[in-house]
Amino acid sequence: MSRASIGVVLIAVVGVLSPSAVRADDSAVEAKRAAEVRKKLAATIDFGGMDDSASLQDGLEYLHRISGIAFEVNEPAFKDEMIDDVTSKALGREIPRMKEVSAETALRRVLARIPTPSGTTFVVRGGVVEITTRRAASPFSWNEAPQVSVAFDKRELKEALQEIADATGVNVVLDARAADKGKTPVSATMRAVAVAPAVQLLANMADLTIMSLPLENVLYVTTRENAKSLRAELLQLGKLDLDDPTPANGEASSQKETERLLKERDEEIRRLKEKLKRKKQPEPEPKKDK
Repeated sequence: MSRASIGVVLIAVVGVLSPSAVRADDSAVEAKRAAEVRKKLAATIDFGGMDDSASLQDGLEYLHRISGIAFEVNEPAFKDEMIDDVTSKALGREIPRMKEVSAETALRRVLARIPTPSGTTFVVRGGVVEITTRRAASPFSWNEAPQVSVAFDKRELKEALQEIADATGVNVVLDARAADKGKTPVSATMRAVAVAPAVQLLANMADLTIMSLPLENVLYVTTRENAKSLRAELLQLGKLDLDDPTPANGEASSQKETERLLKERDEEIRRLKEKLKRKKQPEPEPKKDK
């Protein structure tokens, strides 16, 4: 799979892992790089404006020059929504000059000119800003979830969740009503673990659970009671599908996988017991000739 990478002035198609399979081999390093990118997004710039014939490529190259932010475009995500060669798409409407605005504000103005069925957005992945669709960024659409490698020793849950968020580009939101549990010390060492199970395991240590929200790049860490209530509310609003194979409750997904593994284990134990039982049974004596 490929993404378009915005350099100083050129866009090159580079072979990389699927955006949804980005691995954080060293989450601390990735988190530090992401923090630097977020500082650049928050920094104030003077945006010179763009005319309606400018392309997405033009917009991102200009932002790179004035902010120092590196961009990558997830072209397959746009192709999935029937938009080919998205970097060449004209903005269609003029973007006026803007004085002393954040780089993020200017970026959002540019992306707002590129309509897609699910919406055009961005995520911070390590040291780059990935331009993608809301559908591709959502946990509901991951074919291969972002992976993370972490080593926490009595770290506060909220700090551990922030590091995972920065390393993977996935937004991890801790329910404000669970702020006290966010101070729970957690210890874990995980290598190349999908982000949702990693967050779920850490949340479980504080007696919390997770939910993923449709078409949002968000894992919501909250209490089990609130997760059930929110799920019911989303079902009532038609935001969730009961037949959807991807459950909104992250704990439900983990529980199903655990139940499957337990059944396989029990079945294997049963087979071994039957095999041992057959071995212990004495062989029948041969019949004597009369």
